Amino acid sequence: MVSQAPATLVTRLLLPGCLHDVWPYFREPELIAQWHGWEYDDLDAEIAEIYGNASIGEDHRTINVGTHFFNLCEHDGGTRLEVYRVPHPGGDESDLPNIDLPHIDEGWISFVQQLRFMLDRHPAGPRHTVFVGGLPKDPTISPVQMVGLGQVGLQQNGALYGATVGPGDALTGTVWFESANQIGVTVDGWGDGLLIVANGPAGGPPYVSGQAVLSTYGLDHETRADLRDRWTQWWARHYS
Repeated sequence: MVSQAPATLVTRLLLPGCLHDVWPYFREPELIAQWHGWEYDDLDAEIAEIYGNASIGEDHRTINVGTHFFNLCEHDGGTRLEVYRVPHPGGDESDLPNIDLPHIDEGWISFVQQLRFMLDRHPAGPRHTVFVGGLPKDPTISPVQMVGLGQVGLQQNGALYGATVGPGDALTGTVWFESANQIGVTVDGWGDGLLIVANGPAGGPPYVSGQAVLSTYGLDHETRADLRDRWTQWWARHYS
């Protein structure tokens, strides 16, 4: 008989709003699209696959999406969200050779922070995003450092910051969150947007992956296109 490993806590955070108001953001595709992942051609299909096949608790407080489990409850005037990696039924995660569980963990950390940000700052949306990711050409430098947020990461959550990052953008805002492998900062100049930079689940050095998600609000099409082009071109100089 294979012993069942306990669920592993991936992240815990407090979302603004009561459970009744937060719950639709896990069930209605048009609301999920305002925080899950980033914009790309198959985002709607991804949302349908993940959330359409999710197992929902009868009390509308829990969601099981494949390898991960979400638990929501009323707490301190908001909704506490806990994300767990659930044990593989067979007890051996090596039976899942095509699933990078640490990478999925990091993805959910980013996504639920995007949810918290959206609920707190932009509940009416819509957001527009830029995503860049790849393999570092210099594995000795973390993506957070390469982007220009290394010193910002030494500050406390909620602290004001100013930094020149990436292709030369002078950003100001506050430190939104920090985790073992990620940092998120608000960006005044992106319509009160959000920048999340991730070092990859393995950390480093050497660093073997990296990505950044830029969430913007209220920018016109030309400004968004310029932002996307500049970040994509800069990223391609440092990542493959």
